[in-house]
Amino acid sequence: MKKCLWCLEEEPNVKFNNRSHIFPQSLGAKKIFPFECDNCNKYFGNYNNLKPSIDLVLKEAFNLSRYMLLSINQNPPKFKSEYFNADHIKKSWNIKQQFKIRRDFQENIGVQLKKGLIKIALETLYLEKKSDMRLNSIILENLLGMIFKNVKFII
Repeated sequence: MKKCLWCLEEEPNVKFNNRSHIFPQSLGAKKIFPFECDNCNKYFGNYNNLKPSIDLVLKEAFNLSRYMLLSINQNPPKFKSEYFNADHIKKSWNIKQQFKIRRDFQENIGVQLKKGLIKIALETLYLEKKSDMRLNSIILENLLGMIFKNVKFII
């Protein structure tokens, strides 16, 4: 019986029909994490408590990083951003006007980015070291509980 890494629910209480990608599929990811239930997959991919989705923030961060790195020596690739305007001629970007007026924009983006990076790391570690995992689940659950609100954790 399959168990979700994030909420600890097991089949048949939760479904595992959707393919959960360790790294966002929108960035070309192919590696699947089979231990994330459909409910948790939806949680990571949608807006929660007026915060942007973790997957969207990861996509934005990696697209901007790629844009900035590639613009040093060549023409950067064009991309559409939810939060930023990119000037491909001047090789620059800035926050869209509607987000400039939101005080919590940078904090929410930062928090969601950290959550996404931790999620990628833990899912990768889980798949690579599943039989070797010796982490104290209580300590891990408390640590992750501070990062992800309303989601239970275990390894």
